[in-house]
Amino acid sequence: MIRIKFDNKKILNIKEDITIKDLASLSEKKDLIVGGLVNNEVESLNYHFKEDCDFNFVYLNTFLGKKIYEKTLLFLLAVSSKKVFKSREVSIGYSIGGGIFFEYKDESDLSEDDILKLKEKMREFIDLNLPIVKLKTTKEEMKESINKNIFLTNKEVVDYLDDKSLLTLYELGDCYGYFYGDLLPSTGYLKVFDIIKYNHGAVLLGCDKLHPNKLHKFYDNPKLFKEYEAFDKWLKDVNVINIASLNKKIEDGECEELILASEARHEYLIAKAADKIITSKNEKRIILIAGPSSSGKTTTSKRLKTHLMARGLSPVTIGLDDYFLDREFTPRDEEGKPLYESIEAIDIPLFNEHLIRLIRGEEVSIPVFDFKSGKRRKIGRKIKVDEHNPIIIEGIHGLNERLTLDIVESKKFKIYIAPLTVMGIDQYNRITTSKIRMLRRIVRDAHFRGNSACDTISMWEDVREGEKINIVPYREEADYIINSTLIYEIPVLKKYALPLLSQIKQNNKYYYEAKHLIDFLSLFKEIQSEEFIPGVSLLKEFIGGSLYE
Repeated sequence: MIRIKFDNKKILNIKEDITIKDLASLSEKKDLIVGGLVNNEVESLNYHFKEDCDFNFVYLNTFLGKKIYEKTLLFLLAVSSKKVFKSREVSIGYSIGGGIFFEYKDESDLSEDDILKLKEKMREFIDLNLPIVKLKTTKEEMKESINKNIFLTNKEVVDYLDDKSLLTLYELGDCYGYFYGDLLPSTGYLKVFDIIKYNHGAVLLGCDKLHPNKLHKFYDNPKLFKEYEAFDKWLKDVNVINIASLNKKIEDGECEELILASEARHEYLIAKAADKIITSKNEKRIILIAGPSSSGKTTTSKRLKTHLMARGLSPVTIGLDDYFLDREFTPRDEEGKPLYESIEAIDIPLFNEHLIRLIRGEEVSIPVFDFKSGKRRKIGRKIKVDEHNPIIIEGIHGLNERLTLDIVESKKFKIYIAPLTVMGIDQYNRITTSKIRMLRRIVRDAHFRGNSACDTISMWEDVREGEKINIVPYREEADYIINSTLIYEIPVLKKYALPLLSQIKQNNKYYYEAKHLIDFLSLFKEIQSEEFIPGVSLLKEFIGGSLYE
């Protein structure tokens, strides 16, 4: 018999080789079970218990559960596309409007008829409830399989996989694929999905996390899509379309070129924003810069200030973080968790008072929030802005009208900033923008806020939920979007993040996320030298050494 500590409290004695799926009846939410955490490692429903362990179910209405569902749906899309279109190569892109955008590598349009055929094939596989088999193989065996089978990856990416450990493949029918992450054990679990035509490609929609039996609603994001497409074109121009091509450039000693080109592009986007502010028909007094956590808002606001000064203005910058309430006054949810991402965590009356006084030309003493102590010091730097000069405000709530209700709309210029990456591990495995932001925040929080990687990961789900409420609804209202992705940043962040993540041991409930990030970082060649990273780079906001510190 095997002894299992279930749900952190119950002790179960079960027979060896029982699966996670066999234990589903123990849960009141058995219809939502998509996997399990065995000693804090994610395992599929077909996992066989072999030894004593700690165990928890993974449910569909959680971030991890939704991720497993989404990855399986993308695998099914890739396999179905191979069956329907034969020679056409699908390319899975990025999150847009609540779904995942995909297109075809030949850049041909996806017609409504094409989409119908694709959906029919996917529905056929789902109705058959075909097994998705998890296989372990060596790198050499994987390379051989690429030449012999219908294989969903490319040889260049396989070259950079770990030589020492066994690698995970998934099999569906006669198709094999290297899919980064954990998948469901059969196609029958994917009951909720849809594909809608979008621009020249399409958007794959899955289930709603909070209501798993319902389809996730689609929200059109034309401005965001335009920026994704612009960055995709630029990546193709500089020949960095996936991890393999990025690693190749690092191996070939092209780090300097990568860094300088990426920084120059970011500089260009900021300069373009400054030009739009200057040439606007109406005088812009309030420049609002908003974006999700760890998007580079602080550095970008200061660089924008420099560009506006170069054009003859004398702006001042204000960070909303300095207007946080002391942590003891932070609003909390029903479970008592602090809502750091809520606009109610900001001292709105004080902020508005200062803003009005600045517009009148008065001098204001800006407070300073100390993240290590969780306290706000009332006296900070004193600032004053002359008539006609702008006030730059940065923070996650920058586009929320409650912050600037007394300011005429025509006087505002709204900027949305986020790392909008379109580069993937390969054409089937995308890199999420949230993963980049989490790595940035892990490194920054350890360096500047005294938080461990575990502290940061433990807050991340709440951070993401807060962003959906406080940021996502306002993105399309922005007058301008800045993509803060730096294509070289993960190879630099790697040496900072790995030691922090390695401190999270297997008995920690966040071990699975730490291991997932460690495995992800292992795919990248490391950039050791930071010689060519300019002191004004937004990356320095996270690794330290910024000229703006």
